[in-house]
Amino acid sequence: MKLAIFGSSLTSAYANGATTFFQGLCRALHRQGWEVCFWEETSWPSRRNTRIDWAGGITVRFYHREEPLSPLLSSLAPYRVILKFTACGSRDQEIEEGLLARRLPHQILLWVDGDAPVLLPPVLQDPAHYWWRLVPRFDGVLLLAGGARAGEEYRRLGAQRVYFSASGVDPHAFAPQPPDPSWACDLLFVGNHLPDRMAQVKRLFFAVAEQRRRYRFLLAGAGWKGVSLPPNVRYPGSIPPAQLPTLYSSARLVLNLTRTGMARYGYAPSSRLFEAAACGACILTDSWEGLTDYFCPPREIRIVHTPDQVCQLLDRLTPAECQKIGEAARQRVLRDHTFTQRVRVIEQVVEEIGGLERRTR
Repeated sequence: MKLAIFGSSLTSAYANGATTFFQGLCRALHRQGWEVCFWEETSWPSRRNTRIDWAGGITVRFYHREEPLSPLLSSLAPYRVILKFTACGSRDQEIEEGLLARRLPHQILLWVDGDAPVLLPPVLQDPAHYWWRLVPRFDGVLLLAGGARAGEEYRRLGAQRVYFSASGVDPHAFAPQPPDPSWACDLLFVGNHLPDRMAQVKRLFFAVAEQRRRYRFLLAGAGWKGVSLPPNVRYPGSIPPAQLPTLYSSARLVLNLTRTGMARYGYAPSSRLFEAAACGACILTDSWEGLTDYFCPPREIRIVHTPDQVCQLLDRLTPAECQKIGEAARQRVLRDHTFTQRVRVIEQVVEEIGGLERRTR
C-alpha cells in the first residue's frame, strides 16, 4: 500500500531535529509493508522536481519553494494515505489546500502535528487563521505532542477526529557504541539554539558548568557558534545523525531539556530523549506532565529541577549506577517506544477511518 508524507526533511539534519524522526518512521513503515514517498521542500534550483531512491521502498521527492505544485499534487493519485505534517516549509497552506482540493475518494488525509504546544496558541488567538478552515476538512488529526490539552484545542478548531501517538526511535540506528575519547564528557547536552530553550540551558547546563569546573561538559547542536560558553564546555558543532549514538555512548550523563511551550502542555517527549535512551545513556531531564507515561524515574531516568540537583548527581552517581539506569531506559524504549509501535498506531488510525468511511457510504 502506498503512503505519502509531507515533512520538513528526510535528507538534511542540520538545524532540524525532526530528521531522525522522519528517517526512523519511514524505515519502520517500509518494514511493515508500506511503499513510502517523502515530499521535502528545497531551496536548491538543482533539486527542483528531483526524485531519489533514499532507501529500498522509500523515495524522496523534492519540490522547490517557487515551482508550481500542480504536477506534485497530481502525482499523488495512487496513494492511499497522505500524512501532512505541520511546519514543513514555506508552502504549508498552499500544499494543504491543494491536498484537500484534489483528494480522491479512496484517500485518507491526516493532519500530523509534532509541535502543537508551540504552533497552536497563536492560531487559537487568531479567528482569521487559515487552520480554522482547513483542519475540519482533514479525516483526522494525529498528535505527537501536547496530550489531552492539545487534543481539546484541536477539537475547538473543528477536527473531525483526534488521535494520539508520540515520537520514537529506530533501534537499528540508535544503540550503544564504543565510546570515542574525543567526545568523552561528564555531562552532554544535544539541542539546537532556540529562544524558548535558552533559560533552561543557562540554568541547568551553563550554570552547572560554572559550579563544577573540574568536570567536562559538551554541547552539540546548531546555532551555538558565537555564544559565550563556560571554559569547561566544548562545542563541536552540529553532529550528523549517524554519529549521535557514539556521542551519547561517550558521555557519563546526558541532559534532556524541553522547550518551554512543549513543557507547558506536557506529553512532549522529544526524539532525542528516546534516541539517547536507546543508546543506553544515563539521562537527567527536566519534568513535565506525562513524563512518567514514557519512563519510570528514578529507575529509568533522573528528574532535575535545580542546578544543585544536577551538581549532586554529577558528584554522586557512580559508573555502575549510570550503566544500570541507562540500561533500564534502553529496555523501556525497546519495549514501548520504537517506530514499529508508532507505525501500528498509524495503521490503527487508517483502519478506523477506513471502516468509518465504508459504514457511511
